Amino acid sequence: MHFVTTFLDRETARPELAREESLIPKVVDIRHELHAGPCACSTRSFFDDLLLPMEGACANESATPDGFNTMLETAFDIEEELIRAKPPEGVCHNDLVTQNFIRSAGTLKLLDFDCAGHGPIAAGLSSAASQFEPNESET
Repeated sequence: MHFVTTFLDRETARPELAREESLIPKVVDIRHELHAGPCACSTRSFFDDLLLPMEGACANESATPDGFNTMLETAFDIEEELIRAKPPEGVCHNDLVTQNFIRSAGTLKLLDFDCAGHGPIAAGLSSAASQFEPNESET
């Protein structure tokens, strides 16, 4: 998908651009729009992208860095806590990296929905927050 954006008159919404152009509120608006719609898609956990490769590394006895098993256990604990908390759910993009937001023709657009699915809304918000590096007032 990203190679297609090369042919558009656009600018990737990196953290610096997002701050200069006050795009972070627009990112929030896009998230609200996404969550307002009905969700007929399958359930998808962003933990799958993290945990499946980690489990595979353990199962194949691949070389792993120090603390890897602790990190894996922590990820499972966080997922269990999130499930237990029963947070609000809706359509989740599950890949809110800055390069999936582009400014084109004066608007902000969200691209690349191949990881999208039904899941906890907070996951998407935390993903966007980590990618856009918001300051205290933006958070």
